[in-house]
Amino acid sequence: HTGKENSVLQDYLWEKYAIFLLFLPARAPEWNPMEQVWKSLVQRLRELPVNKCREVAKETGPHPAIEILSGITYDEVKQFYHGSGLVPQ
Repeated sequence: HTGKENSVLQDYLWEKYAIFLLFLPARAPEWNPMEQVWKSLVQRLRELPVNKCREVAKETGPHPAIEILSGITYDEVKQFYHGSGLVPQ
């Protein structure tokens, strides 16, 4: 799989919808901004005391991750993209 067959799809999406398609290497999670989100989520869950998890679960539903993900700011998202090297500093 060379990726050249994707150029037709890339051209179509760009010309029709102005969508830039970026294929990331399969074994490079550090280049994937979504992996940065999951890393942040796991770190924040580890910092959350057990009793706080129970409180949040009563208020927001089955898991405190909902509250954590809802609290991610625009600036943090920018940092995820910068951290993955997709957007220059």
